[in-house]
Amino acid sequence: MSDPIRLLTREVAMGCLEDFLAIDADTDGEQWGREHFLSDRPGKWVCSRWAVSDEGRPVGFAIASIKDDAVHVHRLAVDPRHRRRGLGAALLRAVAEGGEKLRLARMTLKVSRTNEDAILFYRRLNFEDQHSANGSGTLTLGSSLESLAPGSAALPQGAERGPRLSWWVAFQRDISKYQGRNGGGALKQVLTEQGLWALLQYRLDASVYRSGLASPVKAIVRLPLIVWRKVVEVATGISIPCTVEIGPGLHLPHGGLRVFNSAASVGSDCCITHGVTLGISGTGARRGAPQIGNRVYIGANAVVVGRVVIGDDAVVGANSLVNRDVPPHTTVVGVPAVVVSQRGSEEYL
Repeated sequence: MSDPIRLLTREVAMGCLEDFLAIDADTDGEQWGREHFLSDRPGKWVCSRWAVSDEGRPVGFAIASIKDDAVHVHRLAVDPRHRRRGLGAALLRAVAEGGEKLRLARMTLKVSRTNEDAILFYRRLNFEDQHSANGSGTLTLGSSLESLAPGSAALPQGAERGPRLSWWVAFQRDISKYQGRNGGGALKQVLTEQGLWALLQYRLDASVYRSGLASPVKAIVRLPLIVWRKVVEVATGISIPCTVEIGPGLHLPHGGLRVFNSAASVGSDCCITHGVTLGISGTGARRGAPQIGNRVYIGANAVVVGRVVIGDDAVVGANSLVNRDVPPHTTVVGVPAVVVSQRGSEEYL
């Protein structure tokens, strides 16, 4: 199916109400009642959207309306079986398009301060803190509709990579990358390569973090993994939070410090050498963390900061500072980094 996102009309809401209620019941936060789905609000049937599966069944929805001269998202929910496929971001993008038709400029929403997964998801899409009443358990976030438009860096390539591989399959790809570079068997790589120590911990922790386990169970299971992560950080200097998006086949050669911001993402078959930082930086629409494409090589001690996109097959030279997007299949060096060549990463990987 070419486009799973559709306009939500009152007729669709009535016809699919039981499906929407079931999806809503599987989503964190205060549950919506039937009256909320069917009630008329200003701009609701222009801005709201729903997602449909290949079989034609609802798998997600975003209910929005006009509030305080902005598109306000009242409820965003995706079927747990279809999460991590970019549907949430796609729904918000479609809502933004509806808001632009109404000549609005911003999107707002509220989220519980205790819902860390949701807060991280929205901040990946460049939502920023707006305001909240003192002592309130709710956080109000906002973003410009322009930053949510199709092709914007707020919805980077890495945000919609499709279904993830299992942690074990992804880790096997990591090991294969090391074997291709170093030679020797898989056991030798796992025992001697510090990068694989960090990746094994990350793959397991990320798998549990993104699982459908109930929050209390997930917290208990993750506790030893968090302790393990701290041990790995002390032993190797490599810090990879479980919220980072990393494709299979990552190569972290040599020992030495490497820091990944929790909102960063890295594509498949990349090489990130020692001393590299992928950090958060910037203000306003430029604030965020890097989104690294596929088959990217980042040289020693390079710093990549802010809401930037590094294109597929790009090379970032050693000791460079990258704070702007890097086109695919180019080499950048310097402080700040500039394009010096149209050569890609083939010789480095």
